[in-house]
Amino acid sequence: MKSLVGLLGLVLTLAAPEPAPFKTDIHGLFVRADGSFVTTGKRGTICSLPAKQPNVPTGTCSLLGDGLLTAVDFKGDLGITVGEGGTIFVTTDGGQTWAQKPSPATYHLLDVAVLSGTSAVAVGDWGTVVRTKDQGKTWLDVSLEVPYTPEAVAVPVLSRDVRDPSTGETQARGTELGPAEVEALTTAGTALWVRDDTILNDLLPLAADRLYAVGERGRIYLSTDQGRSFRLLARTRPASPDPFAEGDAEETLFFATGEGRTLWVGGSLGYLEKVELKADGSIASSARIDLPEARERAIFTGATRGATLCLGGAEGLMIASFDGGKTFRSADHPDYAARWVRRAAASDGECLFAGEKGLILAVKP
Repeated sequence: MKSLVGLLGLVLTLAAPEPAPFKTDIHGLFVRADGSFVTTGKRGTICSLPAKQPNVPTGTCSLLGDGLLTAVDFKGDLGITVGEGGTIFVTTDGGQTWAQKPSPATYHLLDVAVLSGTSAVAVGDWGTVVRTKDQGKTWLDVSLEVPYTPEAVAVPVLSRDVRDPSTGETQARGTELGPAEVEALTTAGTALWVRDDTILNDLLPLAADRLYAVGERGRIYLSTDQGRSFRLLARTRPASPDPFAEGDAEETLFFATGEGRTLWVGGSLGYLEKVELKADGSIASSARIDLPEARERAIFTGATRGATLCLGGAEGLMIASFDGGKTFRSADHPDYAARWVRRAAASDGECLFAGEKGLILAVKP
């Protein structure tokens, strides 16, 4: 065990890093109820690691294809991992066996949320949103779209989606239109659409009817129908508490975490924002949190549980709060300064960080 002094002179205890087979970079992390881990990474690597046993090189890894697997999530025995090129793998036996499924996504998928024993949503590049309601057997493309205008960037113009009139479910995506069709339809006043180019980096289910997605340009989206559709939430970006900070209107949000009516989002250049939500899931207010030690480093990941808030990012950035975000303590350590922290998990009184070279590190008060 190692201890170091964090902000305010408080002592943090770092457990020895958990060894990950193959020492592959960890991009996806799921912590089971028994404390064991499932991790994903490069070259299709997916690993099952036992509950924390420092310096004991146990665990098993498998290779699912050869692409990067960016995220993994479970609900009961249903598990889904996603990655490069829209790749989707599904398990229905708790991770003992995995099968690749046909994916409608052509862009990279960056996060996945399993919402129930049958339904899940994944998001990624170019506003990609795909969802399943049959344990991952089939997936539907419900990617973000915005109304077409003649000034729109040169991306495919689409006709309106075909939806079930009784349920509102998308049955088929709008078809791609040629220039002559676009001109004729716009002249006739027909509504057309283009693909939203926002990169969606993270998903957060806060309740059965509240699923958040965050991404480029500081955007926060809300779905109240389990991922069938998302709407951009209106909000005034809070000013930085640092009077010398540059403008952050184009900050990329890499993560969202939270509980109840509190949402934490963060991203590039140490951006961290605490968002208070209304009962309907929309934004009531928000405040920018200044983290001096993170100003020049991106915050890639965040996790909360009770009063514990864990933040991880570039160049070994590890920050923990054990009082609900009132105070923050740096857990940076020179041994891990060159390792990027890509995933965090939280339990009451403990932060878990995972990242490059198989790093899995526990931080306690």
